[in-house]
Amino acid sequence: MKEVYKDTIKSIRLTFTLILLSLLFFYFLPINISAQDIIENILNSKPEGYVADFAQILDGEEEQQIYLLSKVIDDKSKDQIAIVTVETLGLYSIEEFSYKLLEKWGVGQKELNNGILIVLALKEKKVRIEVGYGLEPLITDSIAALIIQNYGLPYFRESNYGKGLYNMVYQLGNIIAKNMGENFSEWVKEAGLKAQGGNEGIGFFFIALIFIIFFIFNLLFRRPRFYGYRNRSVANQLFGAYLASRVMRNTFFGNNIGNTRNSGFGGFHGGGFGGFGGFGGGSSGGGGATGGW
Repeated sequence: MKEVYKDTIKSIRLTFTLILLSLLFFYFLPINISAQDIIENILNSKPEGYVADFAQILDGEEEQQIYLLSKVIDDKSKDQIAIVTVETLGLYSIEEFSYKLLEKWGVGQKELNNGILIVLALKEKKVRIEVGYGLEPLITDSIAALIIQNYGLPYFRESNYGKGLYNMVYQLGNIIAKNMGENFSEWVKEAGLKAQGGNEGIGFFFIALIFIIFFIFNLLFRRPRFYGYRNRSVANQLFGAYLASRVMRNTFFGNNIGNTRNSGFGGFHGGGFGGFGGFGGGSSGGGGATGGW
């Protein structure tokens, strides 16, 4: 009887172990398959608007404002910006996925290739600006990287994805409008979106800070021959630094850099999500930049 009892216990334990392992196997396996299936389905899907929040990280107001901002840029310049969030990239790198999706969706006009795709991958904590071939001379890799570093990542680190994405689109629109000799803030106002002001941008804040520190040390420790000459020299250098920073700011970003840095999503007066006429068949040249947080 004891042998039969022991064999029965062993059989029960073995059966229980096999069931547990099977459950664990079939529990975790579909996660990996479904993640890749989802990303493949996104690549094979048709765009329904400028914003596709597959990761569901934007609230309704955030999504609508980003949508309307992209629509303004499309209406005024014919340059098209699409924004996509995904839970995970599956087996793709963000560069490969972004390139494929811009090509599949055809962001931008076919004859101009003037599309931009912003992809945010939540699990991987990465964001990319993929630039169409026609816009690469304007939105260079370094400019795209600067926009990500200064206007996206600070907010993504705080899980404030809507604000970071809005800021990135805003700065891209600012550059596009400036290149056309237009005032981007006027475009924004016409769309019922509030243009915030009064901030020079975090990147240029640090530049200005470096200038100030440098000239303070120069003032304290330099011993020129004439006191009056020293005062005029420092003043002239400070004024020159100010002018240089203004020229840099206006050359690359226009007059509204940093307009959304310290603003929320207040001031929205726009309508619904209508007005999307589809993308025009643009393609990517592989340019752009990637950042992580």
